Amino acid sequence: MPSGGNFTNCGCGPDAEVCDSPTQPVATVGLCLADGTPIAVTVVRDCAGATMSEGWLNLTTGVFSPGAPPAGVQACGDASAFELAGVLCDTDPATGDVLGLVLLQYAYNSDGSLASVTLLDAATGQPYTLQGELRHCPAGIEQPEQDVLELCDTAADGTVTAFLRDFRRDESGAIVGHSDYTLDGQPYTPAGTVDRCGTPCRHCQTHILCDVDPADLESVPQMTAVSTLPNGVRYAVTGHILSFGEPWWVNSTPTQMWEFSEPVRAEWSARVARAGDCYVMPEGTVAGTIAPEHSWDPDTRTLCATTSNTAATSTFSHPGAASLEFTAPEPTPYNTRRVGLMAVAPERVPFARTLCRDCDGQVVEVTDTGLDGTTPYTPSGTVSVCQPAPEDPEPCRDATTLMVCDLPQDGEPDPTVTDTPPGPYETQAGTEAVAGGAAALWSGGTLTIPADTAPPPDGSPQFLRTVAATVQAPRPGCDTGTATVTATLRAERTGPDPACLGSGYMQLLAGGTAVDSASVVESTPVGNVETLTLTAQVPAADLAAGNVALYGVWETYQIGASCPDGTNADGAQVGGWTLDQFTADVVYDQAGCETQFLRTVTVDCETGQVVSTHDTTMDGQPYTPAGEIGQCTAAGGSTPPEPCRDTSTLLLCDLPSEGEHDGAPTATDDTASLTYNPGPGHTPLPGGAPPLWAGDPFTIPSDSDGSAGSGDQVYRMVSARLTPSAAVPDCNDGTVTVTAAMDVTNDGPAAGGGYSGRLLLLSGGAQVDEDPLTSSSPVGVTQHRTVTAQVPLTEFEAGAVEIILMVETWQSQPKSWTAENFTASYEIGQPPEGCQPQFLRTIVTDCESGQIVSSTDTTLDGQPYTPTGEVGQCVPAGGGGECCPPPEPCPAQSVIEACRCDDTDGDGAADTEYVELLGVDCDGVLTSLGTYTPDLSGPYTPVAPVECGTGGGEAPSVAVVQARRVQLDPGAVWDAASVPLLQSVTATAHGGTGTITTADGDSTLFTGESVTWSVVRDGDTSLTGPLVIAADTGTVTVAFTRATTP
Repeated sequence: MPSGGNFTNCGCGPDAEVCDSPTQPVATVGLCLADGTPIAVTVVRDCAGATMSEGWLNLTTGVFSPGAPPAGVQACGDASAFELAGVLCDTDPATGDVLGLVLLQYAYNSDGSLASVTLLDAATGQPYTLQGELRHCPAGIEQPEQDVLELCDTAADGTVTAFLRDFRRDESGAIVGHSDYTLDGQPYTPAGTVDRCGTPCRHCQTHILCDVDPADLESVPQMTAVSTLPNGVRYAVTGHILSFGEPWWVNSTPTQMWEFSEPVRAEWSARVARAGDCYVMPEGTVAGTIAPEHSWDPDTRTLCATTSNTAATSTFSHPGAASLEFTAPEPTPYNTRRVGLMAVAPERVPFARTLCRDCDGQVVEVTDTGLDGTTPYTPSGTVSVCQPAPEDPEPCRDATTLMVCDLPQDGEPDPTVTDTPPGPYETQAGTEAVAGGAAALWSGGTLTIPADTAPPPDGSPQFLRTVAATVQAPRPGCDTGTATVTATLRAERTGPDPACLGSGYMQLLAGGTAVDSASVVESTPVGNVETLTLTAQVPAADLAAGNVALYGVWETYQIGASCPDGTNADGAQVGGWTLDQFTADVVYDQAGCETQFLRTVTVDCETGQVVSTHDTTMDGQPYTPAGEIGQCTAAGGSTPPEPCRDTSTLLLCDLPSEGEHDGAPTATDDTASLTYNPGPGHTPLPGGAPPLWAGDPFTIPSDSDGSAGSGDQVYRMVSARLTPSAAVPDCNDGTVTVTAAMDVTNDGPAAGGGYSGRLLLLSGGAQVDEDPLTSSSPVGVTQHRTVTAQVPLTEFEAGAVEIILMVETWQSQPKSWTAENFTASYEIGQPPEGCQPQFLRTIVTDCESGQIVSSTDTTLDGQPYTPTGEVGQCVPAGGGGECCPPPEPCPAQSVIEACRCDDTDGDGAADTEYVELLGVDCDGVLTSLGTYTPDLSGPYTPVAPVECGTGGGEAPSVAVVQARRVQLDPGAVWDAASVPLLQSVTATAHGGTGTITTADGDSTLFTGESVTWSVVRDGDTSLTGPLVIAADTGTVTVAFTRATTP
């Protein structure tokens, strides 16, 4: 990476010169007194860079005070970081007795580094004095379930007090209560608003992990039955006789027992001196070398002597046990059997691993220490979570607290649908209500509308029978003022004649105005069945008052030149209808009506199964949801000074990409073998239509008479079988969605006679979808038809999925057709889980809104990972493996900015500034991370890097910072655009609220709240707007600084 210039901590650029004034007064911002009042500290910096404090400025009152600021000044919103590790045990090294339960409290500096470690009594929280040695607690020692969180109490006048909240949890991880303390451990009662303290840009967590099989084995010394080895393992042997001068222990009873203070790896030797005697090794024993004079049965773990030999030795080992039992069966004496050369080492050593993350959730530092938090520790074995011994396992649990909402349940009431006279809605001639009304239909039954054999009383050529009903539903206690109404019904033309042209329709009305409509197909054939659906958003007040209505119109008689002759005596087309399967649903819009609460979900970290859930209010009190649980749609509260972020890591799987999940299927003409027959008159077209399935236009010729069909009409059919065009992936859910489409045009010379044809999709010989052609299809009109359905994948692979086009080629008159633009596609379903490889997805969310800010994918060892398939949940494989391993640290421990200069016109002088970001790894090595524009808004590629300061020009004038303050009475406005070279602004509301307008829009300045903006680096010129501050119901003070020349 090219670079130029030098590191500098003052202004950089081609115009920067060495300062020519003895001093340069500057001011710092972003500091606060202990009560939260914002201040600016003024210092003098000489040309050599040395600084000296002159005094400090109260940004709320504008008063300047010489000398150092009062004690307790800190960064505004800062909060010291404390963290508690797991409970450890104060253990007597001689006896192994537990003397007390101890908490390790880690305190961190502002940069996230470890500042100190304090021992606390796990029961009382008071400082604890160690009496023995600090060790990982043995299994069975009860540990209190508590954790501590530092929160801030904001009073009405804006004063912020930090305190500790100690949450108590039960064995499932659910919060069951809390206690509040000051930072020095005294009881505390919040008086204002409790919220998170300012979020640091660096957050560190300490985990107690175990180094598995970390050390070499330590031999047990001879002539000792009870002792502690240098590696910390304490042992005791019973049921033995010591072998004088040798590290052997001879059985004096049938059982020789070795007990250890903790699970150990062990290696030993065994001897059986007399032929025929046997020795049973401990359960879990692994055989090493078996002496020629011995025999070994691994099923019974029995070592037997085949020849008498006191020196014959066999070797064994055990991977991990807290005790070893050696059994000498009959015959006596038992002292012909002995154990020796015993060597053991701890199976695991607990240590503390501290991981520090930045605001984006990335690991920036990993530090391993002993349990005292200061002694460096280097793992030499396998790092894993500390777990009880296999014979007494405890489940691994992860607890996550989510903010969810209790959604109201009264927003979907059952509507009341009441039959009503349709007169108010009738606007057409020839309308008359169905005799007896339609109450049977609205109650879910069947309504039969008979055919009319005479014209309506007003003499119109068309008789229209009408139905109507009102829809009413009780209004919930909270809604947005709107509701969605949906209604469906099924309609069948019963004849004797088809309908003529416009046949029937339904309308949905609100306040007398139609808001949706649906109609059956024109010239509805006899036997045609359709389901009509109406849906629209209506005013909630209209629905509650019963001012929402359904209105239907159905043709039962029509005569005229535009209609063919019917069966009626006067030649009219007459027919009735059957209406049934009516449904109606209403949903009131209740966005924003939810109640926020916290749900703690405890899951098994190996299987991912939910173990328990526990609900609390936002302040930790028990909560019982009353409605449906869902995601919150709105979140209150003011914006914190810095964004609050939560980080969670998920184990996901990248579904394999072998084979193709989607594509265009292979279409093979099978018209000649077509067996599907929908009714009389349908017959396959000789020769089929291979060009159509290849994507070319294809003409289906007309028939000259009906002899090829039923005598009076002919429908020609062409078909193709659809199969996968590529290998089917192994990872699938057994289904495939197939879609086919084409354009169909009636080339004449005659229009279709009513039913004109359709496009069908079959699977396994059964119809799964259809798209009919327009009834009485006119000549020259192109119709685009599409069919789609989800079918079994096995039928798709076997060629049992079939596309069929059928068109009318003769009915009283001939007609030919052109089919073209055939397309088809398929998509094979994928299971939601069960595929590899596994990877970790780290998701950073805004802890106020719950919105995802960023996500990062890595391998299980922390390397970047890019999914190649569909991402899904993993299926647990077995029960082993580490639970929730921490990610490895990122290469860059910290990032620094270096000011650089570029010569873009080739004259040798610097004319453009840019910034190079340099990463510092754990060894202090610098690595260039890239070059960017000065405001870091985008990358920058230098042309010819040169040293800064080679551009000449006039020396800049000396700049100082001037403090200003204004008071805004209710109704007054202050605009940052009126202040040139603005450096910082602090707005405080007194006795009422104000309004702040920025690039993000308007927000409320609450009573007692102070908000501060300032430039970040010395090289920044000024703040930029928009920034407008207005006083609403109270007084607002605006303290600001601007750059000027002396």
